[in-house]
Amino acid sequence: MNFADCAILFADDDDETRAILSRMLARRAKQVWVARDGKEALEMFQKEPCDILITDVQMPNINGIELVREVNKLRPGFPCLILSGYNEGEFSLDVPNVSWLVKPVNILQLQDLVEKLLA
Repeated sequence: MNFADCAILFADDDDETRAILSRMLARRAKQVWVARDGKEALEMFQKEPCDILITDVQMPNINGIELVREVNKLRPGFPCLILSGYNEGEFSLDVPNVSWLVKPVNILQLQDLVEKLLA
């Protein structure tokens, strides 16, 4: 599946980051669902059809690491992309089909990682 055909669930608690990235994603993807935190994202994941989860790490209620773990319990191997100001080595995450992208985000690099995860 390519980027233009996918439905994305995007979660970030920072208003500015969420607004900018959701607009960038919406220009390239078929559908973008946007959540303000991990709890809202998990609720949306259970209701809305999506092909990939893109999430920030540091969020209230449920952080991005816990969100990815919960998504993996519901749909093992579901593709997830974690965005963070931290390197992935700083977190312990033993979940398949997950990639990590350090902020600031380059939209072309993000698109490339999404397509690799969806392949």
